[in-house]
Amino acid sequence: GKTTKAVILMTDGIFNMSYANGRASDQALAICGGLGAPTKNVKVYTVAFDAPAFAKTLLEDCAEAAGGEFFDATDGEALRSAFLSIAKNLNDLRLTQ
Repeated sequence: GKTTKAVILMTDGIFNMSYANGRASDQALAICGGLGAPTKNVKVYTVAFDAPAFAKTLLEDCAEAAGGEFFDATDGEALRSAFLSIAKNLNDLRLTQ
């Protein structure tokens, strides 16, 4: 059968720049766009955990570039809720496709 591929990208907005080849945000958007390409067909979920506004925007843009979904978690309960939503979505995908 068809396998569902998914990526969950979570950050608090503190990016490690030591391995970046250029701007980390540009690289993240390029990766997200590539994952969402029809040839890859990967479902991308992004989660901002207590992140500053610029990181939330990046993660929203990333999810949009990949045709995915963005979650904004401001505390532990919201983070738990985000992952439960992602799990339910993946389970529904598995059952319906």
